[in-house]
Amino acid sequence: FGPAKQTLEYFKKNNYHCPVQENPADYFLDIISIDFSSRTRKALTTAKIDKLVAYWEKEPEIESPWDDHTGLQSEETNEKASWFSQVFWVMHRETI
Repeated sequence: FGPAKQTLEYFKKNNYHCPVQENPADYFLDIISIDFSSRTRKALTTAKIDKLVAYWEKEPEIESPWDDHTGLQSEETNEKASWFSQVFWVMHRETI
């Protein structure tokens, strides 16, 4: 894991160069997906993914800005919505 803006560089280091006019997200999905159209394509794409996994396992860990989970947790309360409130919101969702 790491910053999204370093994704192109990360894949480029592993000989996966995103074409200039291609959407990087689509390109990455294509790289990390298994093609089940034939046994040969399945074997090739599985090998490609295994290679990426091996490369990733060798990389030193990058400290994620989300590791400390600050700002992601709300205060815990033991309060539950009343029965009426629950029924109201379920009915409201059903009528939307």
